[in-house]
Amino acid sequence: MATPEPTTVLLKDSASWPFWYAQLKVQAKERGIWDEINPEGADATPIHAQEPTIPTKGTPPSRAPSNDLPADAAAAQISNNAAAREIYAREIRAVDQQYIERIQEYKLSSANHSAKAAKLQNISTWINSTVSKEIMGPIMILLSVSQPTVQNKLRLLKDDLAPIDSNGYGSYLS
Repeated sequence: MATPEPTTVLLKDSASWPFWYAQLKVQAKERGIWDEINPEGADATPIHAQEPTIPTKGTPPSRAPSNDLPADAAAAQISNNAAAREIYAREIRAVDQQYIERIQEYKLSSANHSAKAAKLQNISTWINSTVSKEIMGPIMILLSVSQPTVQNKLRLLKDDLAPIDSNGYGSYLS
């Protein structure tokens, strides 16, 4: 997904907040990430903490049945040992199959995570390129000592620039 082209509208002051914020909100909703960056929403989990974990293979059965039977072993004992080996082989195949399924789930989760991370990065790049350097400089300094998420970046911008009515739409809607 390409980075959205910055518009000529830059966030320079409180007066430009409503239109800039509306553009941002539309872009984030179009990409399905508004809930992740909404400055008024609950704290979103940072994207790096959402990365899926590579699955492990799992524990095979404790040990295979022994092939070491005495030469005078009874037919029933030999049959039981063969059955135990077959059960063990099935358990090993089940562990292998579960691992293959977990790997497939991991691949899907990893692809979804990468796509979401790219969307968040694109929005972050758009924010950085449409906000004046005079405003963004102090915001980046604050982010360097806290959790540097897009949501926190928006919260800092909102605290600094948004009109009292939270998102700045009030004056346009009345």
